[in-house]
Amino acid sequence: MVTITLRKAISATAVLQRIAQAKMPASTSFKVYKMLKALNAETDSYEATRLQVIEKHSDGTNEQQEYTFPNDEARNKCIDELEELLNTEISFDTYDVDLSTLDIDISPVEIEIIDFLFEAA
Repeated sequence: MVTITLRKAISATAVLQRIAQAKMPASTSFKVYKMLKALNAETDSYEATRLQVIEKHSDGTNEQQEYTFPNDEARNKCIDELEELLNTEISFDTYDVDLSTLDIDISPVEIEIIDFLFEAA
């Protein structure tokens, strides 16, 4: 079980989705799938809540499909509430996966983003 912020979960989801496209043994694929499914559930909930927060503080969207705010105070309250949401901690199960068994090139930045998910090679 690992505990991270929603902010980190959003970043990790993007990297894990890329990793999920790589060829890997079936057992590893299953483990990656389970972690991606858990992260997707959290990020989907985040996205729904994020839209509710924006709609609560905004006047809705304009012709360019951009949200507008009645004033700076409303925009700042929205930003503060979204920041608090991104800092919310979530917990989910992780599975032992050795990155060296994956057929994928991955950058040091991507490793940093998902280091909490995998065992060291």
